[in-house]
Amino acid sequence: MSFNGTYDAARVAVLVNGVPIKGSGESTFVSVAQNEDDWTTTVGAKGEVSRSRTNDSSAEVTITLMQTDVAAREYLDGLAKVDKASGLGTFTLSIKDLSNGEAAIARNCWIQSQPDMSFEGEVGEREYIIAVPDLKRV
Repeated sequence: MSFNGTYDAARVAVLVNGVPIKGSGESTFVSVAQNEDDWTTTVGAKGEVSRSRTNDSSAEVTITLMQTDVAAREYLDGLAKVDKASGLGTFTLSIKDLSNGEAAIARNCWIQSQPDMSFEGEVGEREYIIAVPDLKRV
């Protein structure tokens, strides 16, 4: 039996304009999802298959923070407020797993949606949806 390595969530760095976003949700604290597949498939009437490149490198990143992660939430809320008031709230986003080097970077991102607010008997989570026009996996 072989050993595949060690994962440590504390070694995943999320930076917005170079500022570390400290804090995390209870389980998934950052997720990256491409908006479109890299390829689409077309099957002809006789069964021949062709593919087309979509050329869409946009993505959606969700950052989940605990309700109590005040500093990170204030920073992201501030960017959203600046963007809403002036249109100048875009930023660079960097995500890197320092354990294995898996990483993504994007420029000209913006907060698509600020978190819904709910107040419960225990600490809740806040999800920031970030629009990414051109995701680069490195």
